[in-house]
Amino acid sequence: MIGGMILFRRSRPTCVPRLLRVAACRMALDEAIDPTQESYLEEECILVDDGDRPVGSASKRHCHLLANIQKERGGMLHRAFSVFLFNQHSQMLLQKRSDAKVTFPGYWTNTCCSHPLHVESEMVERDQLGVKKAAQRKLKHELGISEKQLAC
Repeated sequence: MIGGMILFRRSRPTCVPRLLRVAACRMALDEAIDPTQESYLEEECILVDDGDRPVGSASKRHCHLLANIQKERGGMLHRAFSVFLFNQHSQMLLQKRSDAKVTFPGYWTNTCCSHPLHVESEMVERDQLGVKKAAQRKLKHELGISEKQLAC
């Protein structure tokens, strides 16, 4: 393990079990939120319909409220991505989420995950360039991995 990250050797393809319940969220518990995390909650996500067509935007805070996620209440969908980064030895880089995170604090997770933002450069549909730009932004921000270091 290296500073909250761990390399995991992939021996064969496996299915990642689907999380069956939503973790307690600090927003819902009225607990104090780290100022940096608070600022991220104001970022505008891309709202989409069932066909992944953009239909508007809303803050991460608004998108992640359980009442807005539940299908029976309209099922506010928004774009998100997960990065699973492997090295030349088929080892996957895992990351332990900060205890300051609003959702799933302290959990071990994939290399990086976030949302493409409702900004021009991250809304490009052609060849999924927008989401690729978003993933590059977060890999640089969270792990210091530059676009030049990636072999996509």
